[in-house]
Amino acid sequence: MNDTRSISSMLPLAGPTVMRNFLVWLIHQSLQCARPGWHTLNTFFKYFNWSMEACWRGKWPEVGPDGEPLTGRWARLAGQDLFGGMFMVLWSLIGDLDYLTKTYLLPNATSNSPCAWCPCNSANWPWWDFGVDAAWRDKIYDVATWEASGWRRCKIFDITGVTILSVYPDWMHIKTLGIDKILLGSCLWMLVHWVLPESLGSPESRLAYLWQQIFEEYERQGTPNDHRYGSIKMTMFTTKSTPKLKGKAAEVKGLGPVLHAIWLSHMNTKLELHRQIEIMLRGSCHLDSLLDVEKESYALGEDVLLGLCLLHQPS
Repeated sequence: MNDTRSISSMLPLAGPTVMRNFLVWLIHQSLQCARPGWHTLNTFFKYFNWSMEACWRGKWPEVGPDGEPLTGRWARLAGQDLFGGMFMVLWSLIGDLDYLTKTYLLPNATSNSPCAWCPCNSANWPWWDFGVDAAWRDKIYDVATWEASGWRRCKIFDITGVTILSVYPDWMHIKTLGIDKILLGSCLWMLVHWVLPESLGSPESRLAYLWQQIFEEYERQGTPNDHRYGSIKMTMFTTKSTPKLKGKAAEVKGLGPVLHAIWLSHMNTKLELHRQIEIMLRGSCHLDSLLDVEKESYALGEDVLLGLCLLHQPS
């Protein structure tokens, strides 16, 4: 597997990824070394940090990445404006949770203390408590408390202004390709094995019936073709452990509102579990719709923030 680093500007809000992202480096993970003095990532960060500091100052660097004197063209440019009097800042570090752990040495999301932004744990400050009085809420890190926590371990945080507040979980990998795959896969499994009537026959026959409903709902909602599954087989959401749907991000996102509509038509409103699943599906679709509306915004509007807060309000 390749380890890739790319940067993009906040200025282009739309367009193909290949036009907005700039590849900084790429290396196969098996070629990386972690030995002191030969640490691949630390070497990369040394040069990357040197470049970012120059961008922050808006001036060509006056010394090299190891503090050595510059020569030739570099020496002639030293100290001159890099952007015609303007400067550039590193605004955010984006990645999925596994990437944030392995690359930026932040807490492992599957550990007993799983959060990079607060000291929640599995004991006295439980991470699964989302109530308004949750113990971790008044312990969310600012820069000073985060540095005191001991999690400032990666060299990228040596860049001026780059802290835990610069770290943003990647929405697509964490939600669409993360929890949504488990949520939608579990709903498909529930429908096929427990919810649809036995009169439809075997689970495979129920899935065929369900697929016809999915296709019709695609048409009713006007789901774009590139957001549709071409077919759904039992092996696409059945695993040995937790059901998890296979598919591309666009396909998973497009199936969310479709499956929510189908769940509404088959759920037993008297069962608490069915009502909880409906809330999860509705909330997931609502989050996506809010961000679709604001996809060209640098910051979320007050009405959107209120909508996000309402999703977390205890019932």
